[in-house]
Amino acid sequence: MASLAGSSLSEEISVFDRNRSLVVPNTSSANISSMSVTNSTDEFENTDSQPAIATTFSGNFVELEVDSLNEHECMPALVGLITHMHENNIGFPEEEKEEESSLPSWMSSIHKKLSSSSTSKNVRLFIAKLIINCEQYFRPYAAHWITPLAQLILREDCGVNGIDTMVCDILVTVLSWNNIAVPEDSVEGKSLVRGLLEQLSRRIHHNNRAIIRHNLDLIKTTLECWGERVRGGVDPNIVYQLCESNDVDLKENFAGLQLLGAFLVNKCSPFAGEYTLDVDREQYYQRIFRNMRFKRKEIYDAASEVAGLTLNYITNVEKEENGNVHEMVRNNLSALFKNPKTQDIFITCLHKVSMHFPPMVDNFVSAVTGLLPKMHGDLRTFCYEIINQRASHIEDLYQQLDMKNLITNFSVGGDPLQLASLRICSKLVMATIINTGESPTDQQYKIVLQFLPEIFKVFSKHSNPICRKEAFELAMMLYDHQKSLSSTDQHSEIMKLSKIFLLKCLSDPEELLRNRAMNFWSDESRLPITPIHKVSGIFQDLYDSSLEESRFLCNAVGLILQSTSLSPDFDRAIFDLPLSECVFQEYEIDNSWRHQYASLVPMFVETLGNSSGDVTSRKQNPNRILATQQDLQFTATVEGGKSSYNWMTGSSLDTFSSLAVGDHQKSSLLASSITSPASYRRLGRKLVTDKPGPEFGKVDLVKQEGQKKKQRGFGVNIDVQRLRRR
Repeated sequence: MASLAGSSLSEEISVFDRNRSLVVPNTSSANISSMSVTNSTDEFENTDSQPAIATTFSGNFVELEVDSLNEHECMPALVGLITHMHENNIGFPEEEKEEESSLPSWMSSIHKKLSSSSTSKNVRLFIAKLIINCEQYFRPYAAHWITPLAQLILREDCGVNGIDTMVCDILVTVLSWNNIAVPEDSVEGKSLVRGLLEQLSRRIHHNNRAIIRHNLDLIKTTLECWGERVRGGVDPNIVYQLCESNDVDLKENFAGLQLLGAFLVNKCSPFAGEYTLDVDREQYYQRIFRNMRFKRKEIYDAASEVAGLTLNYITNVEKEENGNVHEMVRNNLSALFKNPKTQDIFITCLHKVSMHFPPMVDNFVSAVTGLLPKMHGDLRTFCYEIINQRASHIEDLYQQLDMKNLITNFSVGGDPLQLASLRICSKLVMATIINTGESPTDQQYKIVLQFLPEIFKVFSKHSNPICRKEAFELAMMLYDHQKSLSSTDQHSEIMKLSKIFLLKCLSDPEELLRNRAMNFWSDESRLPITPIHKVSGIFQDLYDSSLEESRFLCNAVGLILQSTSLSPDFDRAIFDLPLSECVFQEYEIDNSWRHQYASLVPMFVETLGNSSGDVTSRKQNPNRILATQQDLQFTATVEGGKSSYNWMTGSSLDTFSSLAVGDHQKSSLLASSITSPASYRRLGRKLVTDKPGPEFGKVDLVKQEGQKKKQRGFGVNIDVQRLRRR
């Protein structure tokens, strides 16, 4: 690398500066008189005419992306040299690991040159581009390269006028190493990540909305990969300045609100107190939350979600309840509600806040139920989704809701409205007859039977599997709860409705729901495990005259055969040897009168001989497949029904007697997310959920506690390459 100091890299840097638009004379002795360099940060390049990325190797050729650094005469030679060294194990370990602890000597020289403050800016950019082009060879040594590459951005060697393609390529490269290495958990490592995010945040704004979204995506991905290092937050002055516009008709605050939302989603503090601010904490939040009263939808939507995320963070992390910040959000929502012209905005903002902080709904339940008759379309759906957020905490919910309109939603509303109404009914059932701790009264049964038949009627044939899933879970809860209670007329009616719906789920068109229904019914607490008692239980509990007999037969056969999976030999191969190792013999079909009784003769046994009585030859060649024989060598002595022979294992050992049923584990319920009608439509009709585990259905859903939550950490798989901007 020392020789590069005397090359064209030591000349005027503007030739290779990608942040300007000018023509600079080249003073080298090469036969090039000038070079035109265009600014790549102003707009996106045409993605149809630009290659996606960088380096391609084919034989002795190296194909590089066309840019100022790759056009340098040294770049193809160096890329080809490193490729040749790697292919021939020159300067690389003979057994290369996924992560190497020490750098090869030649790589150490490059590392020192890149890290040195005395190295020219253009040389550092050239080395960075070389690493990007040969990223796969530098990947095992990622721990050594993250810091010097990130320092290029912090030193403003690139990205002076915005987040340009060089910044993007460097960041994408180091983030793609997330599974191998991340910045150290030290003061220096945290400072590096914080400084990098602050640098990106200051340059997030752009006149082109698409570029703003790309820059936000870049910051969001950085937080997803390295967010553990900046849990304390970044400089609040950045967001405060990005939200300085007071004009309610403009969208100037969009970038600042989205930036703060990205930090909050990744569990970073919205207000880092260690920084010096010109304003106090209360003024900071007032500037953020006032955007809820702006006129542009993208502004008050973003501000409301940020408000909900902020309240959630302050309540759960900072342990502050009903403080000044909570009061600010309530005041902004109240101001929207009191103005008749902004009541639709009030519903939208409250819906966004409740997605992340449901307790805020408690202050506006009467306001929402009062506005319900006036709302239509998405706003009506928002109202029911808001109520659903706190349905289990609202006292006298049945009296506050118009049950006729709620039941009407099942048949006339769209899928999102039907789903929200169904979830409210499920929580009414929980509060009315399940979580009471005592036997339900006739009045409580009457409330449930007011809407339960309509639910099971509509959702048994509903086109959306997510809605069917919710009704299925309601039926399971009711069935498990009611089977332990004393029988009454209303109790029997609820049991019958739930059972019929659960039986219909065995024939559901969605495979996931069919499997869940099969696991539900096949559990030992609902059907006996022994085959003879299981058959009796199927006819006694699962047959219903209202269902088609063909459906019952299919369900019964499936449930009986499901018992075979309990055997430890269920996955054992039927034959010890594959067919490829067997010796086949020609077999002449005998069409004599005895052929019609061939089915009564055992097929493949050593006690049967052929016409030549050649038993010895078969014993010498055990891989031979034996065919049906006519002559018995001796009479079989095994009496049917008195042997311990197991047809699954081929042995006399009774494997079922040694099969112990282990402790029942809690079922893995499908997590239900809050989805707006627009995003709900984007999900389509496909049910995208995790498949239930083998222990599903072994615990009553009434006793179920909590849900499993996946926590994001380092090593998360993220499609980083999509962030390369061309």
